[in-house]
Amino acid sequence: MATSYQETRTDRLVKWAVDLKYADIPDEVVQRTKDFFLDTLGCAIAGRSHPAVTALVRFAAQMGPSSGKSELIDGSQNVTISPAFASLINAAASHVVEQDDLHNRSIMHPVSLVFALYL
Repeated sequence: MATSYQETRTDRLVKWAVDLKYADIPDEVVQRTKDFFLDTLGCAIAGRSHPAVTALVRFAAQMGPSSGKSELIDGSQNVTISPAFASLINAAASHVVEQDDLHNRSIMHPVSLVFALYL
């Protein structure tokens, strides 16, 4: 007996993302994304020396690999670590000063989490 497969929302989202071409993205969306990226980068630079961020750096140095292929926003610390710890620390740095983007209806800061993966 064959079982039928019902497409999920995730399936549809993945198909949409795979089929998306840069040329299909409206110019306003591209510009707004660039604005968010610069905002996030500025916030990460502002937050890079915050005590909570430096505590995460120390934690990553103790718990993670001693070196890796990912860098932190704060290049002055001369640290390369795993992508997971770099994402965590860069996201914390970009959010800790509470100047990053805000989605008013959900009261959350989605960009600091998303862009940290790409930094």
